[in-house]
Amino acid sequence: MSELGDAFRFLARGFQYPTELEFIQIGWEVIEKLSNDLSITVPPNRPPQDLKELQAEYVRLFISSPLGVAAPPYASYYMNKSGLLLQEGAQEALRFYREIGVEPENSSEAPDHISLELAFIGMLLDQNRVQLLNTFIEKHMMIWYPNFLKDLLKANPSYWYQQLGLVTQALLEKITRKEELDEAT
Repeated sequence: MSELGDAFRFLARGFQYPTELEFIQIGWEVIEKLSNDLSITVPPNRPPQDLKELQAEYVRLFISSPLGVAAPPYASYYMNKSGLLLQEGAQEALRFYREIGVEPENSSEAPDHISLELAFIGMLLDQNRVQLLNTFIEKHMMIWYPNFLKDLLKANPSYWYQQLGLVTQALLEKITRKEELDEAT
């Protein structure tokens, strides 16, 4: 399971505010490998070679833009009919985290930020918590993530964020197929 756990931790880091261009450049090889393994077409383009460019793209997609946030990376935005943050999705994520005795520490992000939820999936995979993993993905992640991905793709993201989104969706679908998860455990 550690390979799948590692993949989800990688995706979690990829959805955090970029601070190191080196991670993106090395990470592109990981994205290409995961994309190929999951039969997702990999565009020939490379990730941005400039950290400021990637940071501006992150802000445009996930924080602020003249037209509003293109793809809010929070479960509560999609799970709460009013689109408010720190509501139903955030409280639900915290309940799942607390079930295994973890809580986001010193995080500047809300508990339902995509990066924290993907890291949590990696943790569940590492701990072989199959039942909780299935429940978390089916009753939480797959309720909001497909809508997030639609918003992300509609915003015409850079290839980095496009591939992160597509690979995340494919991996979520892969591990929700019980036989795939059974083989991995």
